[in-house]
Amino acid sequence: MSVNFYISPYNRLIPETLNYQNKNINELKINFEDYRNAILTHWPLTKVEMPPKSDGLPALCHWILPSQLEGFSGLRVALLLNLQVVVFGTGPKKVFLEFILWHRNFVPANYPLFLFNSSSTDSLKLKNDVKEQDIIDFTGIID
Repeated sequence: MSVNFYISPYNRLIPETLNYQNKNINELKINFEDYRNAILTHWPLTKVEMPPKSDGLPALCHWILPSQLEGFSGLRVALLLNLQVVVFGTGPKKVFLEFILWHRNFVPANYPLFLFNSSSTDSLKLKNDVKEQDIIDFTGIID
């Protein structure tokens, strides 16, 4: 069984963070066109699956970000239909970490983001100054 990671503007494990859904919800939504263009600018060799292959996720689009390592597949990323949550696998460490930091910078800084995985009982608040080491410590990802 593979583990999926999620980045969300609310932490499903802390009910009081769900109040962000009561704010102007449009501010929390990711503009699909801007997001797609930013991904393709940052990772020009990205493969796009639209509509995405069915994997049980309610996704608008899947991207496979290049791994930059020969013999390794890329990082598969999905933007969910709610335009708030991205889901991705572990992928190669470099692109995994790079994507998390990139996504934090893409979403307006006034909204908190939380990183968690499909089997987690904890989450990492992705502050604007989050470091790679914070993500490594939380996820346990190794080379």
